[in-house]
Amino acid sequence: AAESDGPLVDLPLFSDESRRQWSLYLNLSTHHWRPIPFGRTSFYPPPHDYLGWAVRDFPEPAALTLFDRLGVRTLVVHPRAWVDPALREQRLAALEAEPRLHLVRAFTDAPAARYTALRLGEERVYRLDAQPGTEACRPDDEIPRSGWTASSTVGDSDNAIDSDPRTAWRTQTPQRPGDFLEVEFPETQTIAAVALDFAYPYSEFPRDLQLRTRIDSKWERVHYEDGGAARWATVQALLERPREARIVLRMEPRSARAIRLSLGAESDAAWPAWAIPEVRAFRECRVTQPEADRPGTPK
Repeated sequence: AAESDGPLVDLPLFSDESRRQWSLYLNLSTHHWRPIPFGRTSFYPPPHDYLGWAVRDFPEPAALTLFDRLGVRTLVVHPRAWVDPALREQRLAALEAEPRLHLVRAFTDAPAARYTALRLGEERVYRLDAQPGTEACRPDDEIPRSGWTASSTVGDSDNAIDSDPRTAWRTQTPQRPGDFLEVEFPETQTIAAVALDFAYPYSEFPRDLQLRTRIDSKWERVHYEDGGAARWATVQALLERPREARIVLRMEPRSARAIRLSLGAESDAAWPAWAIPEVRAFRECRVTQPEADRPGTPK
């Protein structure tokens, strides 16, 4: 509490299945009264749920980049929240090896047994150093959607290509492994990015999303950019212009006659449906010069 008045985050987060326990972060905040990014409330700001998903693999670099961009410098780690001992050992080793993190203090005490379900005890406090980052490229040269056809495992797939943001393709609740939306172009196109629009309540985005493309009859898995720069671009859009926010899947330009967006093997009964108001494709993805590096920008 005496260290700073800047924001603080408790990690790792409880899973969506244990979402009610996110109220713990609010309770702990009454001991330091510093801003926190996660909690339980009747209204969640647009980036809340996506940010929680984007830092699920803390302390991976992408999660640290997001906290860095948000100005979160104090990280309180609750090791017992990693229930699996092997995973706990792996994540603690990663914390020790991360040059951007500096241990401020480690605690050895444990709370009373009645708090076991909260997985408290043996906390560690880290300071996160700021680090210059790269910017994700911006999709450009959108492919016209006339003549597109859509199909899916469930729901009205045409809602994702009808140019009406009030309608959306939506899966059942919860979203399940194997759910997919497929879009076919009238002719082969060069694509460098695929974008999935957000809509209120901003929580119905895909978990464990996979992308495939097809030219003839064979589908090919595409590895899209999912690092700190890409995730920050999404969080920033949800913060600053949520009505225009999109998840952008950036890739090396490739030829495709069709794209398939599908969910992998991860699942959680507490996840919401997956909804796409509009799906878009772009021929290019341009890297813009950071504002601080532009000629004439005050230093």
